[in-house]
Amino acid sequence: MEKVAEQADCIVISDSADVRELGRNSVELSANLPEWLSPICAVLPGQLFAYHLAKTKGFDVDQPRGLNKVTITK
Repeated sequence: MEKVAEQADCIVISDSADVRELGRNSVELSANLPEWLSPICAVLPGQLFAYHLAKTKGFDVDQPRGLNKVTITK
């Protein structure tokens, strides 16, 4: 795997120490985690990271830039 670009804000969520070293920020997953539970334990920290990063940077998390309504309602 390649290192993350200098300006990218990235979080690595993994049970592998080698993979976690690729990012500046990381969350360690337990290697003993059941397969069915791993998506929840990996996705939630990523979502919380993205939310708090956006808030810290002053972005409106309720109206993301570039997100447009697909259908027009009257």
